[in-house]
Amino acid sequence: MISQFSARYDQELTKLVAPVVPTRETKQAPAAGGRQRFTEAALQVLDKSGVSLWVSREGKAFITLSLKGVTGHYCLESKSGASAIRALLNSETGLITTKDQLAELVDQLSARAMVSDEVHDACLRTAVVGGTVYLDLGSSSGRVVRIDHMGRTLIGMRDCPARFWRPAGMGSLPEPVEDNDPRDFLDRIRDFVNLPDRTPLHQSSDLLDPGLQADVTLLMTLPSWIRRTGVVPHLALAGRPGSGKTTAARRLRNLVDPQAADILPAPRNLLDVAVAARNQALLVYDNLSKVPPETADMFCMLATGGAHGARTLYEDGEMTTWSILCPVMMTSVVTDIVSRVDLLDRVMMLTLRPLASRRTDAALRAAWEAGYPALFASLLNAISGGLKELRGTEATVSPDELPRLAEPAMFAEAVARGLGWPPGLLLKAVRASRQAAQGDLLEDDPLVARLIKVISKHKGRWRGTAAELLHEVHNTSGPSWGPNGGPCNPRGMRAALDRVAEALAQAHGWTIATGHDGRGKNRQRIITFQAPEVISSQSDPVAADDHDFPF
Repeated sequence: MISQFSARYDQELTKLVAPVVPTRETKQAPAAGGRQRFTEAALQVLDKSGVSLWVSREGKAFITLSLKGVTGHYCLESKSGASAIRALLNSETGLITTKDQLAELVDQLSARAMVSDEVHDACLRTAVVGGTVYLDLGSSSGRVVRIDHMGRTLIGMRDCPARFWRPAGMGSLPEPVEDNDPRDFLDRIRDFVNLPDRTPLHQSSDLLDPGLQADVTLLMTLPSWIRRTGVVPHLALAGRPGSGKTTAARRLRNLVDPQAADILPAPRNLLDVAVAARNQALLVYDNLSKVPPETADMFCMLATGGAHGARTLYEDGEMTTWSILCPVMMTSVVTDIVSRVDLLDRVMMLTLRPLASRRTDAALRAAWEAGYPALFASLLNAISGGLKELRGTEATVSPDELPRLAEPAMFAEAVARGLGWPPGLLLKAVRASRQAAQGDLLEDDPLVARLIKVISKHKGRWRGTAAELLHEVHNTSGPSWGPNGGPCNPRGMRAALDRVAEALAQAHGWTIATGHDGRGKNRQRIITFQAPEVISSQSDPVAADDHDFPF
């Protein structure tokens, strides 16, 4: 029966494509080559339908095709790509392909794509082309939001210069809808997220005011998550149990990248994080109690962009690699969940207030669905306003005013100006929050507590080798070193000092530098650190060929 069905399938498919491409008698497939005959006929059908093949910059084969008038871009290795090809063949021929036939066809298409001259970025959810932001709604309509300094418009995927692909599980954003509410995004979001109350800007003199800091955090994260230009900040939501952290995380996610798997558990390993970042434009981890050092390093890489590689499945000598730039949102009842200085510089902190009253999930859902499209529109309007103000902001902001997350901070300042904020207020608030966060991180650090006593003992300035500093630190009382103990050798002392040097500079104004003293066998690496009150005094002379540099 199977062989009879296969023969009939080949006959019917050949009849359908015969009017399009003449049969070439000289290359007739052998009688046993049913799949080969199917592949040749299917390729003719796909050529007639106008599909295009291309390769991503990571070397993955893609196909662009239209189904029911909607253009889509599909990775040929994915199940969604195979399903799209099967659907297109069914719509064109009325026949159903088998699994083996489809696998052979995909192999042929992949081979064709690899030798094509078309190479493009395979974009996930968002893209920036020529300063214009494109946001894939992820809906069945195939529509994309185009955002520039003039406003926003809806366009079709066919008219979009960016090529978006859609992994399994991607949810859809609503089409933005305007309403008669005159409030801006920062006021509207408080209808759905349990944020501290806003303080009028003309009355806000405290840069660490909770309402102002909440606004700053939202402007630093959401616009840059949609307009990605190389660096993205992470977000940590903290609060007491029952403060609405999980609900807030879901609401913020739904403004950027809705997903079927919207909330993820704590990652078990780095591969889990990398695979999730490959398939989602925003990772959300709920109820984390800590961020282990290896996970913190991975999160740092996700903020600035990088590549992850793993052994290709079922292959011994091949590696699969992919580039990832993906923001992370994490929730925790612990306010100091981020304990690594390098990760802290890439994370914006947001503490939610206790809930004054509670509502049922059904009521919360109904209110969200009613206000979601207009809230989304207000966010896009704020981004458009930021694009309008960006050039002027870049011309007036000096490099000294920017924090480590310079690109997101610059755009957040532009968005804030578009919303009517005084120039420079957002950047001042960001610097204040960074200094406070660094100070909180150092408050209970056992090394810092001992370093403060050492520099006080030496009247604000210390100079010596790492071995000498190690001896002084271990002979100075302070908080417990914890289960791992303190540094145990000069190399460990230098590494521990590297870990806290930037935080000491930001929170306490210390300067820490290293250089060399002596020549030949007597040459030693010298560490120098000073408290602010003696920074302006002249430092010790060093040899002419020494090279001092900050940690």
